[in-house]
Amino acid sequence: MIIDFRNFAKEENGNFFLLKKDVVENNFSISSYNSFNEIDKAKFNNLEEKKRENVFKVDLKHSIPQYILIENDKIVSFFGFQKASSNDYTFIVF
Repeated sequence: MIIDFRNFAKEENGNFFLLKKDVVENNFSISSYNSFNEIDKAKFNNLEEKKRENVFKVDLKHSIPQYILIENDKIVSFFGFQKASSNDYTFIVF
């Protein structure tokens, strides 16, 4: 998956291409932290409770879900990772 984000020219089956396609074609849904199932909520136990309320999940038709962190009405992270041996999702904030 990381390679797909580095190689924007990869066509038709890369995660970045599919993400863009789903957004452009309006093939996604957005849910807030409060509506997550317990498995998804557990991924964010490492965040302060106040920040958890600002986590959103974008479910895409053709690609993996993306989590977004919002602060002060702005997206501060739309990219993160979850290690195979960890239950926590970690946002990368630039």
